[in-house]
Amino acid sequence: MARAAGRADWIGASVVALLMSAPLVGEALAQAPAGEERRTLRVDAVDLARGVDSVGDASHRAEHAGFIYLFASEENQRAFLRDPEHYEIQLGGACARMGPLSGMGTTANWATHEGKLYIFASESCRETFLANADRLLEHDDPMLDRELLTPEAMAKGREWIDRAIESIGGAERLDALRSLRTRRTERPVHNGVEYLHVTSRYERFPDDFAEVDAWDEDWWSHAVSGENAFFSGSDGRIRDMHPQQRRAVERDRARSLHAALRARTRGDFFACELPPEAGDDAQAVVRVATWFDGTRVDLVLDRASGRPVGMAYAGRGPSLMIGRVERRFTGFAEAGGLTLPNAWSTTFDGAPAESLGAKDLAIAADPEDADTPFKRP
Repeated sequence: MARAAGRADWIGASVVALLMSAPLVGEALAQAPAGEERRTLRVDAVDLARGVDSVGDASHRAEHAGFIYLFASEENQRAFLRDPEHYEIQLGGACARMGPLSGMGTTANWATHEGKLYIFASESCRETFLANADRLLEHDDPMLDRELLTPEAMAKGREWIDRAIESIGGAERLDALRSLRTRRTERPVHNGVEYLHVTSRYERFPDDFAEVDAWDEDWWSHAVSGENAFFSGSDGRIRDMHPQQRRAVERDRARSLHAALRARTRGDFFACELPPEAGDDAQAVVRVATWFDGTRVDLVLDRASGRPVGMAYAGRGPSLMIGRVERRFTGFAEAGGLTLPNAWSTTFDGAPAESLGAKDLAIAADPEDADTPFKRP
């Protein structure tokens, strides 16, 4: 029993598992109301959108996407019911400080930002968000600057994409992939106890994506497949994904070497050679910016061979703030006739970020369990 309790506390504190830190989890658990109270918003969401803080009345209520909203007037209740997406709690109710794929917030801790309503797992989450909202809210990446998209730069970008694909095994093998699984296995020790931590990412091409995060016998997952998008876990609970959460999954799926290279056939794909960055050896590497489906991924390629040696994108760092994540590949593995990175060192906004690195990832092409995480329990 003690081991189970200790595991639950520590797993909850893992950024990888729940995008939380230990102090945040402790405070969230201490403050979180239970059941219906936790999901009842007692301030009027319609008035909040107007910049007015008013208390709702239980006689004017509406249920939407798992939350109960109370309103100060029948007029506001009707306004909400006409357009609930305009007034609703953002991110499906996930803690806005910890990100759209994190644990749920509580309606007792709320705040507005630019007219939108967010909730949080704790008061400290709320305070951190209000001080750093622009670095905690995810958005699609802007389209590549027009000044970068010159005919010459775009032609060179396409040439480098073709060379990169050839260097990892060729277009035929890359496009023939039906599914791919990457798995990270760790045995962290906490308070003298060793745990088995396994993170598995599944892709069924072209668009399905799932991640399963397991600590010993406990696990959590999220999956997107067609119209089906949900969270589930070993506790048996299933939760539908909000469109904003689904979009976060889609951005996450796009941030990989193989995703950027496979995207070259999309109608919205752009690639262009970039000028060297400070610190680059322009004789040794070339940078190629790619953009597709609202996501920018910059590839770093060996100039002599076209072989990928790194990549960069806008993503979350160790503190969950959004900044520049840059990977340098340090290991590769073969899967389906392709040579893909399975280890990398990482910097975040130019500083080493060990927690974002990876080593010895197991990669499997068309694995037997490719369909498992997409089956709704």
